[in-house]
Amino acid sequence: MSKIVLTEPYTTLPRGGYLLETSVGYIQIGSPPETIKDTMMLPRSTPFIFVLPNQFFNVTKGISVAELEFPIYYNHFLRQKKTYVVCTEEQRDQFRIVL
Repeated sequence: MSKIVLTEPYTTLPRGGYLLETSVGYIQIGSPPETIKDTMMLPRSTPFIFVLPNQFFNVTKGISVAELEFPIYYNHFLRQKKTYVVCTEEQRDQFRIVL
């Protein structure tokens, strides 16, 4: 795995999505499959805050961009912290069915 270099104002993650470094920690926009591998070795580790895009599926790449199971489990079981997801009410309802 290549080392990720954090850039300003945001970093494009290798597997997709964007990472913002803020005073409250990282905020990740989009969450493609295996995204946790991009962030867990960073200085502040996996983000606690994720912003979901309007569409959960990227048709061009043929992948989901809302794969939050592993980041949520990692933050909950290993870091003993909550994960916050910024999304619409409709997305929240869809997400609750999946989780």
